[in-house]
Amino acid sequence: MPIDLSELGIDGIFGDLLEVLGIRSGQRGHVQRQIEVSFEEAAFGCTKTITYERVAECDACGGSGAAPGSRPRRCAECDGRGRVRSEQGFLPFAVDRSCPRCHGTGRLVDVPCQSCGGVGLRSGPHRVEVEIPGGIESGTSRRVDGAGNVVRLPGRGRRAGDLEVVVEVKPHPFFRRSGDHVLCSLPISFAQAVLGAEVEIPTLDGKGFLRVPAGTQPGTVLRVRGKGLPRRLRGGRGDQLVEIQLEVPTELNERQRQLVAELAEELGQAVQPQQRTFMDKLRDLFE
Repeated sequence: MPIDLSELGIDGIFGDLLEVLGIRSGQRGHVQRQIEVSFEEAAFGCTKTITYERVAECDACGGSGAAPGSRPRRCAECDGRGRVRSEQGFLPFAVDRSCPRCHGTGRLVDVPCQSCGGVGLRSGPHRVEVEIPGGIESGTSRRVDGAGNVVRLPGRGRRAGDLEVVVEVKPHPFFRRSGDHVLCSLPISFAQAVLGAEVEIPTLDGKGFLRVPAGTQPGTVLRVRGKGLPRRLRGGRGDQLVEIQLEVPTELNERQRQLVAELAEELGQAVQPQQRTFMDKLRDLFE
């Protein structure tokens, strides 16, 4: 697990030694936020505005930390460098350390800015627009350079960190995703399955129509070309896959029952392919 050295309060000679060894301490100023988008927004892309708290330069003093009308003066201890060189008795070399008087800034503020208390930084709301590309998947992140916190380390300035936006796609009441394809289920009646029909279906582009062939079995998956999600790498769109579900009526009147009974009797004389396969497997199982 990575450790943020600035949170441990490591300073002085140990912090300097770490920098000599090329190990940088301190926060990077990155900010992470999460946004939700609809299934359609994720499919075709959109622009979302996100508002969040961000540390930035104080507007009142321009980041100097000095009250308006005054200016910071150069620190005489380090001559404005923010670093002082000191020799350690048990080490064979001298090391640069943060100036203890100006805390590494190289400047001294005599009249602090009342808005930021002389720090030069303030936290406040920030708005940024984030471009969501079409076909993005849930859990994918988008990075906005320089939209994170401004973090200053002793003796040095540092550019603002980045904003990482994690995109979460809301569930859709009808559609599901499988790669570049869109999946859905379609209930049809017994008559439509037997005789075939043209039925209305929803698509990402609005209302559409699907031809159900005669004799379609429950669980059959029919394909609608080019009605899926945009392919981000090779262009074009995936397909919409429609799984057929047979809807059985739950309430019948006497005449309907009689008709179904007569139909069952008629159909009982004709063995269907699936029924024949099932009976063969059942016979092999018990023989």
